[in-house]
Amino acid sequence: MKKRWMGWVVALSLLGGAALVRAQGRAGPDQPGQEAFDEGMKAFNADDFATAEQKFKDAIQQNSKLTDAYWHLAAIYYRNKQYKQAVELLRKCPDPANTDVKGQLGVNLLKVCGPPPPEAVELLEDVT
Repeated sequence: MKKRWMGWVVALSLLGGAALVRAQGRAGPDQPGQEAFDEGMKAFNADDFATAEQKFKDAIQQNSKLTDAYWHLAAIYYRNKQYKQAVELLRKCPDPANTDVKGQLGVNLLKVCGPPPPEAVELLEDVT
């Protein structure tokens, strides 16, 4: 069972790395919040997570439809061990069916709950 969880974590890490290369705010280049999102991605890719966190928050505040801003911000929360905050954020995401959103929600739920909740297992099975 433990190997299965580790496999999901590795798969999600690889998936997230590939997504960083292609990430866009998914709202178009001239949409509100896109500039903040792009600046957040630049900071995220430079490992400047404090700046990235603020830029992703700004992007979401300017345009609540920027799905990629939600899951990138959740990844920063995960990195900072703010699992509950990540879950709360992802529950507000406008595209809960997004693979990256599901993956982030699944791994953060694993950290928030004692035994793995069925929802986390289902989400992670869906993205692997």
